Amino acid sequence: MGGSSGEPAAASGAARERFLDRARALVPVLRERAPQAEALRRIPDETIRDLREAGLWRILRPARYDGAPADFGLMIDVAEQLGRGCGSTAWVYINIVAHNWMLPMWPGAALAEVWGENPEALIGSTLIFPRGRLEPVDGGYLLSGRWPYASGIDASDWMMLGGLAPADEAGGDARALMPLVRATDLEVIDTWHVAGLVGTGSKDVACEKLFVPAHMLLDPRDARGGPTPGSPTTPGAVYQLPVVALIPHLVAGPMLGIARGAYEDH
Repeated sequence: MGGSSGEPAAASGAARERFLDRARALVPVLRERAPQAEALRRIPDETIRDLREAGLWRILRPARYDGAPADFGLMIDVAEQLGRGCGSTAWVYINIVAHNWMLPMWPGAALAEVWGENPEALIGSTLIFPRGRLEPVDGGYLLSGRWPYASGIDASDWMMLGGLAPADEAGGDARALMPLVRATDLEVIDTWHVAGLVGTGSKDVACEKLFVPAHMLLDPRDARGGPTPGSPTTPGAVYQLPVVALIPHLVAGPMLGIARGAYEDH
């Protein structure tokens, strides 16, 4: 529930521990399913469902979309526990759940379109800006490109991508923007034939002249810490943390979990 300031309150210590207990409870089944994830080269549907039933996809999603307020570190700690059972699951989990933290930085209309339509919608990403081209048109942009490493694309309903738009009227370099598009509007190209983290399904995705409305784009300069375009509709200090500065911290969870799992197995 929100406090008197309108900000979402972080999970209490007891609530936080309940989420971690649910993640720990999944470790044995994730270990059993790890060969299946490797054979499929993606996360099994049963695992995506188990994470949903455990409430772990709700972390950091705004409460008005049936989310669970939390601190930034909880999703990392959950990913660490999951990594003890399956490294690929932990990698896909943190890649997707981190967008519960990021999407509230977009204009409120973007949240309404994504979670207003489906509060359980999952969002993946491949934020490689030079791979995307954005052509300005009335009401938004036309997006074209091909992006690698779309971890969790098979489970994602939406995707955050990276693209470069022409310089504004003041001149200068091309502007980096983050368009948000439906996963079904992308071509998925199966390039993921690798030796490690096989189950992440980190394939390529592509599109050609896909229209993206203006409210479905975010300038990363507006997410460097402090109020964002989404702050008027989704307040909260956690949604004003600097994105680029903190993204590297996200991978710590899966890495630590994989190391712990290897030690426990040994």
